[in-house]
Amino acid sequence: MIYVIGGDGCDAQIGIDLLARMGIAAQGLPISNSPSDYRDILARVPLIDDYILEKLRPIQADVFLVFCNTLSFSVDWDRLANKIRTPILSLSLVYNDFLAQYSSVGVVACFEDTINNIRLFCDQNNRTTTTLSYALVSLVEAVENNEPFVEDILHQLIETSAHLKAEAFVLGCTHFEDCDLARSPIDVIYPGKRLIQYALNNGYIPDQYRMVAQ
Repeated sequence: MIYVIGGDGCDAQIGIDLLARMGIAAQGLPISNSPSDYRDILARVPLIDDYILEKLRPIQADVFLVFCNTLSFSVDWDRLANKIRTPILSLSLVYNDFLAQYSSVGVVACFEDTINNIRLFCDQNNRTTTTLSYALVSLVEAVENNEPFVEDILHQLIETSAHLKAEAFVLGCTHFEDCDLARSPIDVIYPGKRLIQYALNNGYIPDQYRMVAQ
């Protein structure tokens, strides 16, 4: 089975739905119940890696897709994959590809920690990409509450980033993967969609999980 690891149930479900539209069946594995619950977990567990490892151990999976930017850049997924002997694909796999194309990008994410870890990732991989950053947990929560203004605010952030010379805008939270931002003046990067395509291109999606059209 293919499992979509989400920061919470919302982004896990968005990943499942995106896969379903491509004819691929998957199950969700949320790490928390909400963005605020994720913060509570971090406050009470010594190491988030070990907390997640205990969730992964009993699951028989062909591959795990980490459909959460915050988790992708805060957990040693290679170590966990070795522990459970199952491939785990995080969003960091696709960031290198698109960051190499731009000298400056806007990034919207849930937490400041996420932004800082993305910047650290750039530094560690010798990327000189400048990031114009927006940490907006309230906008992520608005997605969970089905608020109608989310895309309008994202368009405003994209316009601001473009005025500040950003060449692209990165949706640094998978809660935004379902947003339609086609009329943007600069490239919009959907890391979650790119991760799914990476998994497909590199043979991580077994044929038995292709859903038969009814």
